[in-house]
Amino acid sequence: LKSEVICLELLPDEVKNFVKGLSESDKAILREVAHKYDEQHKSDEAAIAAIKAKSPELGARVENIHNTLQQKIEALNPEARDFAKEMYALTRKLHLESVAGRKPSVLEITELTQKAIDRYKALPKSAQDELKKQFPALVHGFTSKKFHKMVARMLINN
Repeated sequence: LKSEVICLELLPDEVKNFVKGLSESDKAILREVAHKYDEQHKSDEAAIAAIKAKSPELGARVENIHNTLQQKIEALNPEARDFAKEMYALTRKLHLESVAGRKPSVLEITELTQKAIDRYKALPKSAQDELKKQFPALVHGFTSKKFHKMVARMLINN
């Protein structure tokens, strides 16, 4: 549960609201498609099409979230964009592993979070500012002393 709190804390508000609004049947469809992501749906677009085939309404919501995130990422300067794409790929990978039954441990999540925080801190100020504008929740997590303490406690306790 703690690792899920860390991950949710870093997500954009649009994604948090989307996740909170999922019904059990929505979650089942997303799990089913995610299980087949590597073997059948090798791109986000293919996965969205598979979701739409099962539930046009859910597929439209997923597509909207995907497009919103992609627009925000593309609006960033190159260094910030590269970082955002890394975070997007990491989040997708963790989600797919989790859905496939290979939930990362709290320690793995905590270590990945710490690496992401360190990577963010190494970015030039202009890239950090761009990220803060487009992804305030992510940057808040990366810059919050409270969040850092929570990550540190989890590292110590594992």
